[in-house]
Amino acid sequence: MINRLNKKGDIALTLTLILTFVLLLAGLYAFATDNRNFGDESKQIAMMFNTLNFDENYIKSEAGLMAQETLQNNINASRLKEEYQKIALTHKLGMESEGNLFSKIEHGDFRFENVSSEYIFEINGLVVVSKMENNQVSRTINYSIRLNNSQ
Repeated sequence: MINRLNKKGDIALTLTLILTFVLLLAGLYAFATDNRNFGDESKQIAMMFNTLNFDENYIKSEAGLMAQETLQNNINASRLKEEYQKIALTHKLGMESEGNLFSKIEHGDFRFENVSSEYIFEINGLVVVSKMENNQVSRTINYSIRLNNSQ
């Protein structure tokens, strides 16, 4: 009787090993025949984020440079916004990387004022978008800078 029980266990163990081996071969076949190249997809995503960071830095530096240029014109503090909007028209290139910076400036959706001895420029809700094929990443940023008239 003991010999009979051991043989039943041997059959189940043998079938389990055969099934495991078949599943292992099926998995190896799936990996070997997969044609996807994850390296290219990873490079595209990294490039998209690099473009997003570049566009964000471009928008911030462009807004700051226009604010400095406005102050260099030595205009009355009550006309800062108007002068900034005029200067922005000369800087507008119409590129996608500019996001909504110039439309916000055109609609006066920013703050530029004289507070005691310094000037404060602030613009909120700037949207930066980077697209590549079917992927898209967007970032909303707020930008502010404090300037002296001597800058």
